[in-house]
Amino acid sequence: MAPSKGLVTTTASTSAPETARGWHAFKVAGYSLHRGLGAGRYIRSATFFVGGHGWSLRYYPDGHAGVENRPFVSVYLELVATKRSVDEVRAVYILRLRDQLTGASKVIFNPVTPSTFSRATPAWGARCMVQAEDRAGAWRRRASCSTTAS
Repeated sequence: MAPSKGLVTTTASTSAPETARGWHAFKVAGYSLHRGLGAGRYIRSATFFVGGHGWSLRYYPDGHAGVENRPFVSVYLELVATKRSVDEVRAVYILRLRDQLTGASKVIFNPVTPSTFSRATPAWGARCMVQAEDRAGAWRRRASCSTTAS
């Protein structure tokens, strides 16, 4: 049988994740009054939305948990609400501290790969963010989170 000389069908497709960008500043007023709350106990920011997902920041003034973390402040980004039928959310985020007196900002935590947030693992962040000596210094705490959720 001779080859067909009919029409040739050409197709193409693209996969592009849905992305969104956002910024949230969490001001910790009365910083020194939060010290002594206890390792593993945290203060949660208001919920903010990026990419249709609800997020918050967890601030641990005495560290996340364990003796090895005691001299550190910890900050985590937490997924608190997802879009319907979404089991996992991947996000790239940066945690910063801002000096409220000068406005200077420094990056404290900047993971190189996206983190996967889910019901099983709702929070990711910096367990050992700032040492105790720095906490009592000139830096007035404002944890900021720049988040790209996909």
